[in-house]
Amino acid sequence: SGAVILNGLNGSAETGNFLSIMGPSGAGKSSLLSILTCRLRRDNSKLQIEGE
Repeated sequence: SGAVILNGLNGSAETGNFLSIMGPSGAGKSSLLSILTCRLRRDNSKLQIEGE
């Protein structure tokens, strides 16, 4: 449908540090990690990291 589900999500983590994503059950934490690791992508989806 061309719907944007994440827009303007920014974050950073330095080498050697841990990052934690917190939220209530069903908030989409696992889905976000799946998207960021390219495990959950649709054929027509686009993931941009640092504009690339």
